[in-house]
Amino acid sequence: MQHLIFDLSWRVKPPADGTFRNATVPQAAVEEFAALITRVAEGHAEAEVQKTYQNEFARALGTRVVHFAPLTLKGAMYEAARNAPLFIDAFYSACLELKTNKSAVQIPTVETINAILDEFGSGYLVQPPNLVLREEAVLVQVPTISLLERAHEEFLGAVSRSQELLEGGKPREAVQEILWLLESVATAFSGISVGATVVRGKYFNEIVKDIRHAKPSSTLDTALKWLMAFHGYLSSPTGGGVRHGRSLDLDTLLPHEAEFFCNLTRSYISYLLSEYQALRK
Repeated sequence: MQHLIFDLSWRVKPPADGTFRNATVPQAAVEEFAALITRVAEGHAEAEVQKTYQNEFARALGTRVVHFAPLTLKGAMYEAARNAPLFIDAFYSACLELKTNKSAVQIPTVETINAILDEFGSGYLVQPPNLVLREEAVLVQVPTISLLERAHEEFLGAVSRSQELLEGGKPREAVQEILWLLESVATAFSGISVGATVVRGKYFNEIVKDIRHAKPSSTLDTALKWLMAFHGYLSSPTGGGVRHGRSLDLDTLLPHEAEFFCNLTRSYISYLLSEYQALRK
C-alpha cells in the first residue's frame, strides 16, 4: 500500500489554519469527495469499491472495520476529516489500491484531488509521493530521504505488520513488531541538543533519562515518565513479557491487551517524532 509522505507530527496534530484551512476538511469538501467515490463506483462492483475507501478511512483513524460497531463509509470520512492530512492520505491511498487491484476502475487523478482541495480552501497539495502545505509548496525541497521520511515509511509498515499479526491471532508478536520501532525512534535523539543539554545516551533508557533531565517539569518530561513505566512493564517477564519472555505461570497476552499496547505505542511514536522535529528546528 502506497501512502503519501508528510510530516509525521501531522498525524497527531495538523498545522493550524492560516491563509488556508489546514487543520480539518470542511463538510462541503467531504461531501464532494463522497460524491466522487460514488461516481468511481458506478458501473463496477460498487460495494467492493466503497469498501476499499471505507477501509482506508478506518485505518487512518487507527480502527478496524471489523470492530463491533463499524463505521459507515460516510461516518469514517467525517471522523477522518477532523485531521486533514489523514483524510487526504486515506483518499489517495484508496485510489492507488483500486488502480492496482481494479484496473478497470477509473480513479480520480491527482489534478482532480488538488482541484477539490483548492476549491474548498484546503492548505494542502498532493505532489506524489508527498503531501505538502500549499503555503510552502514553492519552497519545498524534498531530500533524497530524511529521518522523518524513513520513520514515516517504517511507521506505516510496522503498523500494518502488527495489525496483520493481531488479526492472525499472534498478539505478543504484534506488540513486538511495533515496540522495536519505538525504541529505534528514541535513538534519533542521541547527540541532539535539548535546551542547553546534549543528549549523550546511546540506548533507550539512557536517552529518555537525558531528555527528562534537560526538560524537567514539562509535558515531554511527564510523557517520558509514563513511557518509561510503559516500556518497563512490557519488558518485564511479570508484565507484558514482550521483550524478555513471560513467566510461565502467567496467562498469555490477550488480544485486547495487545491491541491496547499497539495503539499506545503508535501514539508514543507519533509524539516523539513531533518533539524530534521541534527540537531540530
